Amino acid sequence: MKKKKKRKRLPFGFRHSKRINTADMPQSNNESPEKMEVQIIGYNQEMSREYDTSDMEMLKKIRSENDIIWINFSGNLEVEIFKKVSDFFKLHSLAVEDALSVYQRPKIEEYKNFIYLVSRVPDPLEENPTTQISFFMGKGFVISVQERKNSCFDATRNKLLADKGKVRIWSEAYLLFLLYDSVVMQYFHVVTDLGDKLSHLENQIINKNDTGTLAETHYIKSEMYNLRRIIFAMRETIQRLTSEEYEDYIDLKARLYFRDCADHLYQLLDLVDYTREWSASTVELHMSNLSNHMNEVMKMLTLIATIFIPLSFIAGFYGMNFNPEKSVLNMPELNWKYGYPFAIFLMLLTVGIMTGYFFHKGWIGNSEKKKDLKDDDS
Repeated sequence: MKKKKKRKRLPFGFRHSKRINTADMPQSNNESPEKMEVQIIGYNQEMSREYDTSDMEMLKKIRSENDIIWINFSGNLEVEIFKKVSDFFKLHSLAVEDALSVYQRPKIEEYKNFIYLVSRVPDPLEENPTTQISFFMGKGFVISVQERKNSCFDATRNKLLADKGKVRIWSEAYLLFLLYDSVVMQYFHVVTDLGDKLSHLENQIINKNDTGTLAETHYIKSEMYNLRRIIFAMRETIQRLTSEEYEDYIDLKARLYFRDCADHLYQLLDLVDYTREWSASTVELHMSNLSNHMNEVMKMLTLIATIFIPLSFIAGFYGMNFNPEKSVLNMPELNWKYGYPFAIFLMLLTVGIMTGYFFHKGWIGNSEKKKDLKDDDS
């Protein structure tokens, strides 16, 4: 059995692609498109119920039995089924086309009988940076369309079915808030994980085990830059919902909760900006570490060269071709039986004196000793 090759994760941002009908796709032994799943929950103040989605013709009955219904599509949409639902709720064709296209910037648009929102959520399989989630909200209904199945809506689903919180008492706008805010909370995990990676890289640099850290740090910095673009666009979308611009769809009570969602996005932006600055300082730390290491190498080479200068002088001095037989002043050491040991001793003495001087000045040796010597000199 062949092992499936893991795809390299792309940087955060948007990509151009379009949904296609799974029936028209060629099947592969290695990969298959994520099958579409549909969840339908209808509820009112007294009860809530999850419906069987095998027969989409029951939508009329489901809507008549409930005050609000939530339909969640996930995976690769079957276009014909989705268009039947859109025709039932009278969704505009332009909004439907945007939901079918998985490249959309976070935005909000108002139509005759509904509002349409686009958001992006981190990919649960981490093959792509983000996946698209579209929301349709009108009187008595909320429709969410996930490009890929994500567990971020599970908590809201459980609240609806277990009758917990205000969700069954309040309007469909509050349901939209819960769904959108659950998307926002996914980014906290992403930013925190990237911050943990950055902390690990910083420790590697401090411990001088920084092989490959520069490329990884630049990658995180790029991730944060593109992540900020997404969060900023989502914040602009939610800010519009907190104003009176959409008061026909968002009542005053729900508007207060959307302000809380906007506050989460502000916190995210602050966290992203902090992490970006942190990544920049980590790059500077890496470059400073490299510079310090280079300075240490150059200092050591300079000290070695400085030590060998007098040794070269001694070797050159005794290498002069003067004949001692012609004059007693012409290098008498050449005929002395201790001449060679004397030259070696002179060289070792020179090295010892220079090394001791360098150590006394703090140019070599332990940094703590350097500090103590400087304090003693002062």
